[in-house]
Amino acid sequence: MDEHQLYDANGDESWTDGFGNPLYAESDLESEDEEHLEIELEREDNEHPQIELENEDGMVSDRYLLDVMSNPALIRNVALVGHWCHGKTEFVHAMMSYVHHVSTLEQINERRICTPYTRIYSDTRLSYRLHLASLILSDNDSTSYLCNILDCPGHVDFSDEMTFALRLADGAILLVDAVQGVMVNTERAIRHAIQKCIPIVLVINKVDRLITKLKLTPKDAYFKLKHIVETVNDQIIAASSTTGNSEVIDPALGNVCFASAKDAWFFTLQSFAKLKVTGNQEIDAVFVVDTGFTDMLVHHILSAKDAAIRKVEHIYTGPKNSTIYKAMEDSDSTGPLMVNVTGMYIHSGVLGRVYSGKIMTGHTVRVLRAEDKLNELMTVKVTKLWVLQACCKIPVSKATPGSLVLIGGVDDAIENTASLCNLESDEDAYKFRLLQFNTFPLVKIAFSLLNGWTLDDISEGLRKIIRSYPIATLRVEKSGVCTISGTGELYLKFIMEDVRQISLDKKGMIIKLNSYRGTFFLCGQYLGG
Repeated sequence: MDEHQLYDANGDESWTDGFGNPLYAESDLESEDEEHLEIELEREDNEHPQIELENEDGMVSDRYLLDVMSNPALIRNVALVGHWCHGKTEFVHAMMSYVHHVSTLEQINERRICTPYTRIYSDTRLSYRLHLASLILSDNDSTSYLCNILDCPGHVDFSDEMTFALRLADGAILLVDAVQGVMVNTERAIRHAIQKCIPIVLVINKVDRLITKLKLTPKDAYFKLKHIVETVNDQIIAASSTTGNSEVIDPALGNVCFASAKDAWFFTLQSFAKLKVTGNQEIDAVFVVDTGFTDMLVHHILSAKDAAIRKVEHIYTGPKNSTIYKAMEDSDSTGPLMVNVTGMYIHSGVLGRVYSGKIMTGHTVRVLRAEDKLNELMTVKVTKLWVLQACCKIPVSKATPGSLVLIGGVDDAIENTASLCNLESDEDAYKFRLLQFNTFPLVKIAFSLLNGWTLDDISEGLRKIIRSYPIATLRVEKSGVCTISGTGELYLKFIMEDVRQISLDKKGMIIKLNSYRGTFFLCGQYLGG
């Protein structure tokens, strides 16, 4: 601290702006993740001879977004991971408010960028779905990049969604609450990312609460932030003992960002150092959004084009000397089509990443599922393609390598992950590797239908629900009782809420929860059931 630093009557340090003026912050201890239902927001994709950076509302135009999307060197695919209620979804909303030139979540909703809360989210205040936000962000050199941010649920019950996100991403944004620090699911996220050879950058969120909640002095706040960085590095080094990848986190390197999603500001040391005051010029005691976050992604996360070499090596099962393998390594848009699809949304489609070729609406593609043999042929027609901006879906006619898109028309042929390729090719396409989850479906719930209804009446909807939950399993007993397995009580609660939603269309249908009992034996000894 400099000579302008103030001290209170007790001799304790207080926060000043460097000119002797005390900084005041509104004390607000409430800060939660925010989650919204996805809705379809159709926009006209008109052909314009000139690409406009912004439309009449001051928002980045769809045409400009699609133009940047066609260049994989300008794409950064990142998964936003961390512990639950550390503010990941709120951080995405802050980024959206920055991109779309609005200051509050209410203004975001007015522009139809996000949607109202769902009832079940209002009850739990918990994200339970993977959401993709494709945002155009500029770095310090005013170069525009397409940042595909995969917002992952932070609760341990929904870690299968994080597995989906890491399969699609080239880097991980680890978000940590400045007050709570590194928590259990933070450690799980670090280990999972390291196992997948995914580089990590750090965002320390809710820095404002060091003042408003903990009432820390500047010196104590420094040591609090320093401890978080050191703890994250300890976890990275421990997780890297088997992989050999131990790139450390260091604010001096530019891979640590400090943020307050609630107040919509974030910066790195490098970006903050560019704020200069000359002579008697004063600077307002307020933080503003700058390019530090984008610079961090650009310099520490590989582009979709550069990351394809490592990505393909880890997830593709085909020979390395094949034409398809070479096309995926080069992100060749003129090569054979190869798309890895993972996450599925009920009534919407599947989320996939294009590695080579072009996927277009109206084209028939071949589906390679995990359970299929190479000589088995299943074909589907791509009906729609969308670019996602959180809950807003922008329809597009094609997608090129490096892109993350929502694909419609193929969800009936896919269980949880599959490969899409050309219907006809000069050589055989191979599958992408199966997903390796870091949790297991050990908790079960059983239910049956009353008033003359049977499971056959909701079989189609039930199948879509189970497929949208990656690790869930379903079993139907001869008695008509349906048993669903999941990772935890909360996981099953959300599944049953979706089951109730499809039963609303069936007049008089009643869902009855059944007692589920099991019998356990240890060394031939009966333990009870």
